[in-house]
Amino acid sequence: MKPQIKNTVAGFIISFIGSVPLGYLNVIGYGIYKEYGALALTEYLCGILLAEAVYLYGILYLLKDLGLKSGLIKKLGIASIAFLLLLAFFYWPSSQNYQNDEYAPAKIIVIPFLTGLVLNALNFAQVPFWAGWNLYLLSNKSVDFTAKLKHYFVAGAVTGTFLGMLALVLLLSAIPEKIISSSVLQYIYPFIFIALAAYQLFKLLRLFYSGKNISV
Repeated sequence: MKPQIKNTVAGFIISFIGSVPLGYLNVIGYGIYKEYGALALTEYLCGILLAEAVYLYGILYLLKDLGLKSGLIKKLGIASIAFLLLLAFFYWPSSQNYQNDEYAPAKIIVIPFLTGLVLNALNFAQVPFWAGWNLYLLSNKSVDFTAKLKHYFVAGAVTGTFLGMLALVLLLSAIPEKIISSSVLQYIYPFIFIALAAYQLFKLLRLFYSGKNISV
């Protein structure tokens, strides 16, 4: 198989699988789709993809020239936990919230593209995700990030993210409104963010106690 195809397929598969599980980016994307429609969702996803591409190129540079140490991963992990808890606080229902808003995520939307860009730029948890996978792929010689070949990997990754998130949003929108209603979602959103923060904390503690750098 040509290295261009291998890089594209590897990036697509990893990113598609990683973007399908329910996370805050998907949850907010669902709210945008239900409130503003497909065009706004597409703009939102494009913002996410731009931030992801910047992260990917940065991580590839770090892996090549600097090395990505566990100290940096730990700091970014703490930042991602704080960010998720901040989102949980932001979405926590109060007596004045959601009385006139059908979908909670829509209240932070000004420009969907910028919303996706900013939210994913603050999604520091993707650093250990991509760093770990890239190290694994490199150690097994499954990909080649030299010269222009890294562009094929990034292209496959952003395509996988777009299709994976789009598929989940459309799946959620197909669920009957009796199951996904605004009165229920206003309590589900913050707990999703808290659960994600707890999971990130678990991974971070495991990294702290291991006392090791990222391994493959």
